[in-house]
Amino acid sequence: MGDTPDQEKKPIENGLSNESEDSGNSEQDPCLPGDVKGKEMDMTDTLDSKHLDTEIMKQNKKRHNVNKKPHVSLWVSITSSFTASVKYLMDKTGLSKLGVAVAIIILLLLIFCCIMLLVLGILWPKIPHELSFPICRRSACLRSSSEILPRMDTNVSACDDFRGFACGRWLQRHPLPVDRSTWSLRRQLEYRTRDRIRQLILTQPHPTQISSFAWKTKYFYESCMAMDNIETSKEVMLISHINSLGGWNVLREFQMHSFDKRDTFTRLHSEFGVSLFFKVDVVPDPHSPQDYVVQIVPAEFGLPDKSYYYRAHTSTPVVTYKRYLKDVAQLLGATSSDAANFSEDMFNFERRLAEVTPDTRDLQPFQAANKNTVGEIKAWAPSIPIHDLLLAKYPEANIDDMTEILIPFPNYLQGISNLISTTDRIALNNYMMWKLTDNFLPYLSEKYRDTVAVYRRDLLGEEQPLQRWEMCIKTMQKFLGFGLSVLLQNHAEDFDKDAKVVNEIFDDIMREAKHSIQKAGWLPQELQEHIFGKLMEMGLEVGFPTGGLMLSDHNLEDMYRQMYIINRDFFQNIKYGINFLQKQQQLRLKKFDGFYRWMDAASDFDLQVHYVAAANKIVIPQALLQEPYFHPDYPSAVLYGGLGVEIAAAMVQAITPWDVLFADDGTLVDSQHPAVNQSKLAFMHPVSCLRQWWGKEGFANPSATNVTTYNTLRKLSGINIALRALQNQLKYFPHTHQPALENFEDGHLFFITFAQSVCSVKSPQQKDLDDTLDTSLSDKSLLSVVLSQIKDFSRLFSCSKGNIFYTAIPCEDIL
Repeated sequence: MGDTPDQEKKPIENGLSNESEDSGNSEQDPCLPGDVKGKEMDMTDTLDSKHLDTEIMKQNKKRHNVNKKPHVSLWVSITSSFTASVKYLMDKTGLSKLGVAVAIIILLLLIFCCIMLLVLGILWPKIPHELSFPICRRSACLRSSSEILPRMDTNVSACDDFRGFACGRWLQRHPLPVDRSTWSLRRQLEYRTRDRIRQLILTQPHPTQISSFAWKTKYFYESCMAMDNIETSKEVMLISHINSLGGWNVLREFQMHSFDKRDTFTRLHSEFGVSLFFKVDVVPDPHSPQDYVVQIVPAEFGLPDKSYYYRAHTSTPVVTYKRYLKDVAQLLGATSSDAANFSEDMFNFERRLAEVTPDTRDLQPFQAANKNTVGEIKAWAPSIPIHDLLLAKYPEANIDDMTEILIPFPNYLQGISNLISTTDRIALNNYMMWKLTDNFLPYLSEKYRDTVAVYRRDLLGEEQPLQRWEMCIKTMQKFLGFGLSVLLQNHAEDFDKDAKVVNEIFDDIMREAKHSIQKAGWLPQELQEHIFGKLMEMGLEVGFPTGGLMLSDHNLEDMYRQMYIINRDFFQNIKYGINFLQKQQQLRLKKFDGFYRWMDAASDFDLQVHYVAAANKIVIPQALLQEPYFHPDYPSAVLYGGLGVEIAAAMVQAITPWDVLFADDGTLVDSQHPAVNQSKLAFMHPVSCLRQWWGKEGFANPSATNVTTYNTLRKLSGINIALRALQNQLKYFPHTHQPALENFEDGHLFFITFAQSVCSVKSPQQKDLDDTLDTSLSDKSLLSVVLSQIKDFSRLFSCSKGNIFYTAIPCEDIL
């Protein structure tokens, strides 16, 4: 039977088509048989349960791995990316797959090496600063280090005791020499200079011309060393001169009524060079420096200072001087009682003299420039034979009543005149003959020299006199100073090189000084212009000019033509020397020569840098330019810390009270010049501040004299200027270190060198004398004061706030 169309298209309700339906099933029959239907339902339930469990597990897994990508997916991603990168590199570079792999490995290794190098660079120990720069190997550097290092004591803190740090071992190893009351680098240079002169005299070719300077130096020295002649002569020549002057009361060889005090006064000054009551000298005229004029100033006492005469009668200096007076009188033949009375009388007379003697330490230019005519002096000091005295000393100088004389202390001459007129002839005779004897005692036989040595031992602390050869050279320096200075310069190893280096240092310091003046806005304009003008015209003389006739043998022979020498007669040669010096003074009164204005400074064997106001020049003796103080190849820090500081301090002296009152041509300015009052006011506060500072800190006496304070200020300002000049100069040269001093920079060496140039040892008596004179601070006080005022020192040596050299607020620098 066929199916109807409706039957064919009608779906079965359980979802099965009619094609799958058995032909025997009716619509009322169930879709499945009974037994099969139950099984199928069980299977369906089981499948549904499993499917549900699977879905739950998937949900739990997703819940536990919410942020985690499947490992397989990540690896596939990386692999695909790497493969793509490799393929890209292969396409770009043309390398094979192996080549790209090798290149990648090499690149990774390079990156690793760079990282390692960076890490090593960070962790690698740094090269110490002292090994980062070359070390100076020049012989001068080695010698400089060999002088500096042994003097230092690096166990001492530089910020607590810089003197001990810079000079400690030198102070320990160099006790005071037995023939000195003070010893320092400067005294060492003086000793070496005398030794050098002796060697030159002894090794020079045998002179045959009596008029030559070489002949005169040889036989002057030999006459001094001829001890047998001196011992034979004893005091004969001295007694002869005493008798020619009328005798000596203490020796009972004096005729009171025939004694001519005016003639004796004149002869002692003119014939024997004795500065009786006052000293007569010839100096540049402050109002006209191209001319020379006679100057009269108070003479020295038997004791070092007038204040000694007011000490207790039992004090060591007073007892020592009285014993000296008595011993000399007895040696010359006086009885013990007469000698004792003479000693007391002389001490009391000199005390009267001290009462009328002014303090000469702080002599100001306007006071020093006071002039009076010879006629005026005769009128208010009639007891002084001033006209006769000057005519006897300078017979060719045309001196008359209208001749002007520099008299800084007119009242002093009046006081001397009154003292002479109120003193009896016996006391005057004793004093006059004593002054003559005291001048010539060092040139007599041994017993007199021993008496002088005992006096100097007790007064100054010199345990023994100078060696004879040194005493002879020192005496020759007094009378033949210029010639001996020329002798040294002519035999200097390389004077031109020395002078060149000194000129370079001078120029550097001058530039810095000018710069400081230009920046000194606190200075009044008139004073600033005056000071700057002086600096612009300031000159420098190192030794004597070379290339001309000044250093020639012919010039020396001509200059010393009137210096007579007798072989083996030392006493007479001393007299000839005195007469020669007076003739040289007379020559200056008669004839102008600009060289005279600074000649004495260049011939000075006190070996220091001078500022000569009359010439507006800084003068450096050639003898100062010697080791261990100077060598042209020394490191700059050493040169500037030593000589540089001295040059700068001399430069500051020219522009501070009282030399600031001289113009650039050496003429004293008018009293109405703005610089007169302005200079006092401008420097008043720095002076006051510094004095209060060192008093507060206990470095020095707060009541120190103006001379001491100004000298300290000049040194302080000189250090600052020299240090700045050094710092500017070092900018143009490669940095180096000194052998064995690699831990010290140039600034350190600068301050160490300065300290070593001023360190000294002194006897207690010399310290007492220095404190009494009060013209400068001791080396210890000076270092404490000036270094505590310099900020660069604190910075260089890393001084903390608790150190004495720590600088918080220093006083104003005068420049």
